[in-house]
Amino acid sequence: MDLLVIDCDYKQNKKGEPIIRIFGKKVGTSDEGKDIVLHARGFKPYCYANVAWIAEEEVKTALKGYFETIEKVEKYQPIGYQLKPSEMLKIVLFDPKSTPEVRKILEEMDIQVMEADIPFKNRFMLDIGMSGMSVIQFDEIDKQINNYGLNVEELYMVDYNEIYVTDKIVNIEY
Repeated sequence: MDLLVIDCDYKQNKKGEPIIRIFGKKVGTSDEGKDIVLHARGFKPYCYANVAWIAEEEVKTALKGYFETIEKVEKYQPIGYQLKPSEMLKIVLFDPKSTPEVRKILEEMDIQVMEADIPFKNRFMLDIGMSGMSVIQFDEIDKQINNYGLNVEELYMVDYNEIYVTDKIVNIEY
């Protein structure tokens, strides 16, 4: 199914996991213009910590209870010119709302934190290459779920990595 993206936000499910909600209109079919909401699950909030001088275990201890995974990655710093990427920690969190607290904890340890100020829905959109008025595709077969009170005609649930941004351009008639 092709979906013209109008907006997105996120909410937490009953388990406390973040779910991205993509609001849009169905395009390219006989029922074009139908209101659709797509729930994308599985995307996690993350940030980076520049920790060249501090032990990874010290960071894990300080952030106990906040993170799902911490892994070493090679990444260019967002400011300034570098000849090669730096070793950093990618910190994947359980909850987008805990990002400011994680940032505060790391900064109190004199650790430079990067990309912690990107709102969660924007992080999702950036990572998959989606923007407002993009057309995305997903396989809707066996993905429709019961509407829980949204004023929408169809509601679907997919894993976030099942969403594909297309290069289609939609002509909207008023």
